[in-house]
Amino acid sequence: MTRNRIGIVLAGLILVLIPGNVLGHIEDYSPFIRTLKQFPLKHLAVIQRGELSSFVIFGWTKRDVTIPFLKLAEGPGRSTSDLNELYVYDQAGKPTKVAFPNDCSLSIAGAYLGDLNRDSINDFVVTIKTSATGLGDHEYYVLFVLSSTSGYLVSVLKSWDVDAKDFVDIKKSGHCQFILASLIYPDDKLGIKHSYWAYDHLEVHGTVLRPANYLDRKFPTWVWYTNKPNHRGSLPVARSVARKLLESRLDSVRD
Repeated sequence: MTRNRIGIVLAGLILVLIPGNVLGHIEDYSPFIRTLKQFPLKHLAVIQRGELSSFVIFGWTKRDVTIPFLKLAEGPGRSTSDLNELYVYDQAGKPTKVAFPNDCSLSIAGAYLGDLNRDSINDFVVTIKTSATGLGDHEYYVLFVLSSTSGYLVSVLKSWDVDAKDFVDIKKSGHCQFILASLIYPDDKLGIKHSYWAYDHLEVHGTVLRPANYLDRKFPTWVWYTNKPNHRGSLPVARSVARKLLESRLDSVRD
């Protein structure tokens, strides 16, 4: 077995075995976003119905009756832990079913509302925890439910410990950027000798998210993953390599 393959195996074992409470990355990039303006999002209440069979995110109010913004429900013929139908409701209560990835399941961690793509129509963000354990318990699917002229479309990413603080407006211009957190493993071919938390800016453009590190010279920034607090950002690889890794991570989720 080569050194590189041994490193991958060991990294996988670390993900499973390390308890979540040693995770330090939540604050690792705080020095880099302390001065960034937060993008305005409204936190939405999530109500679970049945045994993981459906989740309803309420918001619209019509004649004193509250109707959903969104509903996630189990698809036909699937187990109760697999939610694979997503409905977006208009103010009249009319639902529109949109594409939803089958492997985004389990519990909803949070839901938010805001005009992310600046078309004066509500957009939504739903965060769903993955089924991983240990360190992986902090990994989330992030569903961007974005409005378009033909209805709502969903873009899906994976990130870590996502909440409202990860949505920023770098230039204070009303445009939304999302700070994507990724775990980078050692790779001898790329000259990466350690594991790192990588932080990148993405911008919402229509119904897609695209790299936007050009907006902030401090990004991308990588923080060496250690078993003690570490807030020291760096970039141990060429920017072209970091860009290629970012694009591969985005493509792996889109597919």
